[in-house]
Amino acid sequence: MQDYPTPTAARPWREMAFETGIALVAGRDFQPGERLGGFEGRISRVMGQHTLQILTGLHVDLRHSVGLLAHGCAPNCVLDMQALELLAIRPIRAGDLLTVDYSQTEDRLFRQFACHCGAAECRRWIAGRREPISAEGRTYLARLASSRDEAEVTT
Repeated sequence: MQDYPTPTAARPWREMAFETGIALVAGRDFQPGERLGGFEGRISRVMGQHTLQILTGLHVDLRHSVGLLAHGCAPNCVLDMQALELLAIRPIRAGDLLTVDYSQTEDRLFRQFACHCGAAECRRWIAGRREPISAEGRTYLARLASSRDEAEVTT
Protein backbone atom coordinates (compact mmCIF):
# COMPACT_ATOMS: atom_id res chain seq x y z
CA MET A 1 0.00 0.00 0.00
CA GLN A 2 1.27 3.49 -0.73
CA ASP A 3 2.02 6.13 1.89
CA TYR A 4 -0.57 8.64 0.69
CA PRO A 5 -3.95 7.95 -0.84
CA THR A 6 -4.68 8.67 -4.44
CA PRO A 7 -8.02 8.63 -6.23
CA THR A 8 -8.83 5.43 -8.07
CA ALA A 9 -10.45 7.42 -10.89
CA ALA A 10 -9.99 10.93 -12.27
CA ARG A 11 -10.78 13.44 -9.53
CA PRO A 12 -14.26 14.87 -9.92
CA TRP A 13 -13.50 17.43 -7.21
CA ARG A 14 -10.93 20.06 -6.41
CA GLU A 15 -9.51 21.43 -3.19
CA MET A 16 -10.53 24.92 -2.17
CA ALA A 17 -9.30 27.05 0.71
CA PHE A 18 -11.92 28.35 3.13
CA GLU A 19 -11.39 30.38 6.29
CA THR A 20 -11.72 27.18 8.35
CA GLY A 21 -9.32 25.13 6.20
CA ILE A 22 -9.22 23.22 2.93
CA ALA A 23 -12.29 21.36 1.68
CA LEU A 24 -13.47 19.73 -1.54
CA VAL A 25 -15.83 21.25 -4.09
CA ALA A 26 -17.48 19.50 -7.02
CA GLY A 27 -15.68 19.71 -10.34
CA ARG A 28 -18.90 19.16 -12.28
CA ASP A 29 -22.64 18.55 -11.73
CA PHE A 30 -23.78 15.24 -10.15
CA GLN A 31 -27.20 13.64 -9.78
CA PRO A 32 -28.42 11.62 -6.75
CA GLY A 33 -27.00 8.10 -6.83
CA GLU A 34 -24.12 9.08 -9.06
CA ARG A 35 -20.64 7.93 -8.06
CA LEU A 36 -18.24 10.83 -7.56
CA GLY A 37 -15.25 8.54 -7.30
CA GLY A 38 -13.40 5.86 -5.44
CA PHE A 39 -10.56 6.24 -3.01
CA GLU A 40 -7.82 4.32 -1.31
CA GLY A 41 -5.30 5.03 1.40
CA ARG A 42 -3.02 3.71 4.10
CA ILE A 43 -4.91 1.60 6.67
CA SER A 44 -3.97 2.04 10.31
CA ARG A 45 -5.27 1.62 13.84
CA VAL A 46 -4.46 5.31 14.40
CA MET A 47 -7.34 7.79 14.17
CA GLY A 48 -6.51 11.27 12.87
CA GLN A 49 -8.24 14.41 11.75
CA HIS A 50 -8.33 13.28 8.11
CA THR A 51 -8.85 9.55 8.57
CA LEU A 52 -12.10 7.70 8.05
CA GLN A 53 -13.24 4.63 9.96
CA ILE A 54 -13.58 1.54 7.75
CA LEU A 55 -14.11 -0.97 10.57
CA THR A 56 -14.10 -0.74 14.35
CA GLY A 57 -10.54 0.21 15.25
CA LEU A 58 -9.36 0.56 11.64
CA HIS A 59 -9.02 3.86 9.80
CA VAL A 60 -7.87 4.83 6.34
CA ASP A 61 -5.66 7.90 5.99
CA LEU A 62 -7.22 10.17 3.37
CA ARG A 63 -5.62 13.53 4.06
CA HIS A 64 -5.15 14.18 0.33
CA SER A 65 -8.60 13.20 -0.95
CA VAL A 66 -12.01 12.49 0.61
CA GLY A 67 -10.49 13.07 4.07
CA LEU A 68 -11.00 16.75 3.18
CA LEU A 69 -14.79 16.45 2.83
CA ALA A 70 -16.65 19.02 4.90
CA HIS A 71 -19.27 18.06 7.47
CA GLY A 72 -22.91 18.86 6.86
CA CYS A 73 -25.96 17.85 8.91
CA ALA A 74 -27.88 17.67 5.59
CA PRO A 75 -25.06 16.32 3.42
CA ASN A 76 -25.01 16.09 -0.36
CA CYS A 77 -22.78 12.98 -0.38
CA VAL A 78 -22.41 9.69 1.45
CA LEU A 79 -19.33 7.52 1.86
CA ASP A 80 -19.68 3.81 1.14
CA MET A 81 -16.88 2.52 3.37
CA GLN A 82 -17.18 -1.07 2.10
CA ALA A 83 -16.85 -0.18 -1.59
CA LEU A 84 -14.62 2.85 -0.78
CA GLU A 85 -16.75 5.15 -2.92
CA LEU A 86 -18.22 8.61 -2.61
CA LEU A 87 -21.83 8.88 -3.84
CA ALA A 88 -24.11 11.87 -4.42
CA ILE A 89 -27.35 11.72 -2.43
CA ARG A 90 -28.70 15.07 -3.65
CA PRO A 91 -28.19 17.13 -6.79
CA ILE A 92 -24.76 18.76 -6.72
CA ARG A 93 -23.70 21.66 -8.94
CA ALA A 94 -20.14 22.30 -10.07
CA GLY A 95 -18.47 24.41 -7.38
CA ASP A 96 -20.72 23.19 -4.52
CA LEU A 97 -19.00 22.26 -1.29
CA LEU A 98 -18.99 18.45 -0.94
CA THR A 99 -20.35 17.39 2.45
CA VAL A 100 -20.89 14.19 4.42
CA ASP A 101 -22.32 13.68 7.90
CA TYR A 102 -19.30 12.71 10.01
CA SER A 103 -21.60 10.97 12.50
CA GLN A 104 -22.59 8.44 9.82
CA THR A 105 -19.09 7.01 9.35
CA GLU A 106 -17.31 7.47 12.68
CA ASP A 107 -18.00 5.70 15.98
CA ARG A 108 -15.86 8.33 17.70
CA LEU A 109 -14.55 11.56 16.21
CA PHE A 110 -10.94 12.68 16.37
CA ARG A 111 -12.36 15.88 17.87
CA GLN A 112 -15.98 16.84 18.52
CA PHE A 113 -16.93 20.29 17.25
CA ALA A 114 -19.57 22.99 17.03
CA CYS A 115 -21.43 22.86 13.72
CA HIS A 116 -22.36 25.95 11.74
CA CYS A 117 -23.46 24.19 8.54
CA GLY A 118 -26.62 26.29 8.24
CA ALA A 119 -28.95 23.35 7.57
CA ALA A 120 -32.44 23.61 9.04
CA GLU A 121 -31.77 20.28 10.77
CA CYS A 122 -28.31 21.31 12.06
CA ARG A 123 -27.50 19.48 15.30
CA ARG A 124 -25.18 22.34 16.44
CA TRP A 125 -22.64 19.93 18.02
CA ILE A 126 -21.12 16.96 16.22
CA ALA A 127 -19.96 13.76 17.92
CA GLY A 128 -19.39 10.23 16.64
CA ARG A 129 -22.36 7.90 16.35
CA ARG A 130 -21.34 5.89 19.43
CA GLU A 131 -19.93 8.54 21.73
CA PRO A 132 -21.68 10.85 24.16
CA ILE A 133 -21.52 14.58 23.66
CA SER A 134 -18.51 15.91 25.54
CA ALA A 135 -18.69 18.31 28.50
CA GLU A 136 -17.58 21.08 26.14
CA GLY A 137 -20.45 20.19 23.79
CA ARG A 138 -23.03 20.10 26.57
CA THR A 139 -21.86 23.55 27.75
CA TYR A 140 -21.98 24.91 24.21
CA LEU A 141 -25.48 23.55 23.57
CA ALA A 142 -26.73 24.88 26.92
CA ARG A 143 -25.39 28.35 26.03
CA LEU A 144 -27.17 28.19 22.66
CA ALA A 145 -30.44 27.16 24.32
CA SER A 146 -30.11 29.95 26.88
CA SER A 147 -29.45 32.52 24.13
CA ARG A 148 -32.51 31.28 22.19
CA ASP A 149 -34.67 31.50 25.33
CA GLU A 150 -33.49 35.06 25.98
CA ALA A 151 -34.17 36.07 22.39
CA GLU A 152 -37.72 34.68 22.58
CA VAL A 153 -38.41 36.61 25.79
CA THR A 154 -37.28 39.93 24.25
CA THR A 155 -39.29 39.56 21.03
